Amino acid sequence: MNIEQATKIIGYNKSKMPLRNMVKALGFFSAMNTQEENDRREAGKVVLRNWSRYCELCNNKRDKRVK
Repeated sequence: MNIEQATKIIGYNKSKMPLRNMVKALGFFSAMNTQEENDRREAGKVVLRNWSRYCELCNNKRDKRVK
C-alpha cells in the first residue's frame, strides 16, 4: 500500500495522536477485525510512517480546494 491509497482510506487532515490511537486500538484483538478494519489499520501505519508526505498531500488538496 502506498501513501496515496492510504490517504484515500484514512481521509485528509487527520491529527497524529487520534490516528496513532486508532492504529493501536485496532491492533488489540486483531483476529476479530473485519477486512475494512484491517485495511484502516494498515493505512494508518503507512500514514504514520510517512507523516511528512501525508501532510504535504493534505496541504496540496486544501490549496486546490481553496483556489
